[in-house]
Amino acid sequence: MFKIFITLFIIFNIQANDVGQILYVKGIVKVKTGENVSNAEKGSPLKNKSIIQSGKDSLAIISLSDGSKIKLNSESKIIVSISKNEPPQVGLFNGSSFFSVLKSKVMKQDKFIVKTKNAALGVRGTQFFVSYGKKSGQDEWMCVNEGEVAVRPKGKATKVLVKKGEGVQIKSKQEVSTPKPLAWTQKLNWNFNENSSELENKVNIEDAYTDILDQDYD
Repeated sequence: MFKIFITLFIIFNIQANDVGQILYVKGIVKVKTGENVSNAEKGSPLKNKSIIQSGKDSLAIISLSDGSKIKLNSESKIIVSISKNEPPQVGLFNGSSFFSVLKSKVMKQDKFIVKTKNAALGVRGTQFFVSYGKKSGQDEWMCVNEGEVAVRPKGKATKVLVKKGEGVQIKSKQEVSTPKPLAWTQKLNWNFNENSSELENKVNIEDAYTDILDQDYD
């Protein structure tokens, strides 16, 4: 009886450490949990504070325990952290990712947080895209497909609210551009359905990035 209890206790703790699941993998995607590094596979559980890194021409879709989804693009790297009584947090080290947060999870306070080198993005809903730019990964930019996201540069206390169809450039830990309506946000591939054959983003990110910097939308 005691052995059964211990076995159930171990199984419960293993499951309790699961914060999500890999839904889709294309190409080479690595998962690092502690000192262990493995190839990501469809259906494999994701442990807390795991680091997921995609190779060239690779892609992964991840489902988190709160129902949120992440589409990790090629040559990108994130870490997933979920703590009790805290919103899920994802750190984006490099590359780019699409994020989808369930509408039922969206309230006045932030329900999901994405952290980059320069800023913290508090998500109030529901779909948005975050990417590092062309300046050796020092600048960043993001756009919102649905809902709104509050962007706070790490060097400031004030937030910039980015609404549906808008995008901003996060120039540094001190500066975020004024949100602008960007028509090309609708052309990005916002598909999170792991059973779809059309998941890759076909929009030229460099062209989109130039659009943010050079166009006047006022």
